Amino acid sequence: MAGLEIQNHRAAPPARDPRNPVISATSPEFQLMAIQLGHRPSHANPTLKRFSSFLNILEADCPSNTRRDLGDLTIKTLHELRAAGIAATPNVILGAVMGMPDMGSRQECSTFFERYGARRRAGGPA
Repeated sequence: MAGLEIQNHRAAPPARDPRNPVISATSPEFQLMAIQLGHRPSHANPTLKRFSSFLNILEADCPSNTRRDLGDLTIKTLHELRAAGIAATPNVILGAVMGMPDMGSRQECSTFFERYGARRRAGGPA
């Protein structure tokens, strides 16, 4: 029996499921999710995967931007809209930016975030 315990102890840890990557509490998706929910969420929250997917898509469409850049652009746009008295959430901002008809036509995404913020401040739809 002791030999079996030693073998189990020496066994490699189970492989991580690639469909459930470990996401750091300092990652952009975790920070965006905390803003969206209004509290520090658990890693099991499905919203985390949604934000991770948004950032994956935007990172592919705008190769000059890192995930951190995209998270920062989202937060900057959110602060600007809230300062103007406009209700906004990270989820809505990312969804609107991804839905722009010319998304993917540039190397860098900041213009899309700026256009979305300007449209909302001008009274346009979310």
